[in-house]
Amino acid sequence: MAQGARQAVYVERQQHLCDIARHNLPLLGLPDAAVVCCEAEDFIAKAEADGTAFDLIYIDPARRDTHGRKTYAIEDCTPDVARLMPRLLSLAPRVVVKLSPMLDHTAALRTLGVPAELSGRNDIFVEGRKVSGYAARVWHDRSIVHGTMMYDVDLDTLSKVLDTPGSKMEAKGISSVKSRVANLKEYLPQFPSLDELQAKLQEILSDGDEMMTMSDEQIAQIKTIAREKFASWDWIYGHSHEADLNHKRKLACGTVEARVCVDRGLITRIDFAGDFLGDLESGAVSEALKGVKYVKDAVLE
Repeated sequence: MAQGARQAVYVERQQHLCDIARHNLPLLGLPDAAVVCCEAEDFIAKAEADGTAFDLIYIDPARRDTHGRKTYAIEDCTPDVARLMPRLLSLAPRVVVKLSPMLDHTAALRTLGVPAELSGRNDIFVEGRKVSGYAARVWHDRSIVHGTMMYDVDLDTLSKVLDTPGSKMEAKGISSVKSRVANLKEYLPQFPSLDELQAKLQEILSDGDEMMTMSDEQIAQIKTIAREKFASWDWIYGHSHEADLNHKRKLACGTVEARVCVDRGLITRIDFAGDFLGDLESGAVSEALKGVKYVKDAVLE
């Protein structure tokens, strides 16, 4: 990447690494690259004071703490890229941060004897069947990423959830969900329970580091934030865009199909169809449900 630049500057706080860079850079075709030995924060401060600008900043933070233990949170890296990001973006329109390797779940599974392979951008497969997936949600300058590993999932229930009319599975012409997924329990008979597997994965991924303990006060703060922010209606549904949902159920009165339009967690329209017989006119029920939160308790009220 640096070979395509008019000018390159290498910043490193450890003197011996700077000496190595001065030797290697000319051999790599960068004879004019500058090597600066200092803390990243000091270099940034000087660049700000001098009015220096860059086209791109590539930063590779240390992913171990002062005791040599692995770190997994961005803010625990050295330097703290999350804290420095506004200043970095004031110096360059593009900032690239190297954060891997951090957690390698595929390698952890292989360590346990599971022939796991990374497929595509975010899935882990074993013998052609998916056992893990990841998803991300980006909103403005915030992002949240979550991942799952299937240990002992009820595949019949999973099929019913995913095999819905108009679903991605149907659009791709996939006839069976069960044939494309697998439970890790099938490949890990040495772990009779999820707790035992979780403990072993934690040991592998932490590289032997001890568990970080939290005080009662910290735990109480976490629970408060979870209750007041992340469990709130606004956080879960308040910014969700319009969605169309279909539900079909065979009841004592006949087969009832409900087509529901939801916007920001509220029912904007609901239509009923089917061969059912009831005491109430379906149009009146539809009108009564307009503006109601799309949760069971609110609908039942």
